Order: sequence, then C-alpha cells, then structure tokens
Amino acid sequence: MKKIGLSFTVFILIGLFLSVFQSCCNPDPINFRLSSLSSVPERIIGIEVSGSQNIGNFVVETYTPDEKGIRYDSLGINVSNELIIALNNRQWSHHLGFSSAYACSPVENYDVVFDVIITSTEDYNSAYPKGSNLEEVMQVRYAHMVRGNNINLFMINERLNYHTVFYTFSFPPSENKYHDITIKYILTDGHEFETIVSNILITK
Repeated sequence: MKKIGLSFTVFILIGLFLSVFQSCCNPDPINFRLSSLSSVPERIIGIEVSGSQNIGNFVVETYTPDEKGIRYDSLGINVSNELIIALNNRQWSHHLGFSSAYACSPVENYDVVFDVIITSTEDYNSAYPKGSNLEEVMQVRYAHMVRGNNINLFMINERLNYHTVFYTFSFPPSENKYHDITIKYILTDGHEFETIVSNILITK
C-alpha cells in the first residue's frame, strides 16, 4: 500500500510540475480585439491638480447638446474602446491529464492603430471644410489629463487596450455651427471602427 501511495504521490507531483513548467515557459497569448468604439461629449468645467508631480486633470461633466451650444475649448469627447477576447492561438494543452496551471502571465495582444480620421458634417473654418481631417486642430490625452498631445504622434501605432482617450479642440471655429463629429480608427489589419457625436453647436 505504501508503494502504491508513493507512486500516486509521485504521479501527482510530476503532473503538477509539467503543468506549471509548461505554463511558465510557453503560456497561450490572450488576444484582445476591438469590437466597437463609444464616445461621450463632455463639458470641461475646471482643472484640478493632484499628486506629487502636480499633474493637472480636467474636471468634466456629461454634456447634453442643446441650443445654447458649447465653446470649442470647453468641449471634450471621451472615446472608449469596447474589447472582446478572441480565441487563443493554441488549444489549452494537457500533460498526463493535467491542464496547464498558467502560473506565468500570458502575453496580451491588442489591435494597433494605423490612422485616426476626425471629420465633421460642417466646415470648421476655411482651412478645414466639412469632411476634412480635423486632427491638426485637436489634441488627445489619456483620461482627462490637461496636457494634450498631437493626435498622430500619440495614437499612431498605439495598442488599443482598455484606456480611454479624451479629444479636445485647440482652435476656435470660424462660425458657430451644429456639427456631427465622426472619429474613425483604421487598424493595421485594415479594419475600421468609428463613433459619432451628433448635433453639437460649437461656438467661438
């Protein structure tokens, strides 16, 4: 009986060792894929400073488009990535009846941005008629940080993970007009996703 018990224990330990060894050495990657974009217009109502590095963040509230409109420098568009988990490249494998423990963190793969195109149904100014890319008159940042970035430099070749980004306008329009603004992401694999904020009266 002792020999049988010892053999069974050794069998269990070998199985667990192979499971952990396999998972640590070669875990299956997890593939996160973009399924859609969502956007929310927000009004910037202030700035707060926090942390030892005095990082400034916009204070915002949800903005519901109305006939009063919103100043260009008070408007922000919060864009979120809606993700799904795609199938792993390999099936979960087994050794001696033991599935992999996955003690080590697997690699996480995300879609990557090839281009960002932001357009309006109306002329923004003489240099940016309707349908033209507005990325040069806008900035973007993670969450609600005050410090903005050039959209091309910040977004191109960016992995689309769970971060939200916040778009703002840097220059005023030439006229007060109602805009339907489309934000389109083109991915490196050729897929395209877009989100629209509609009927926003942007004022000078």
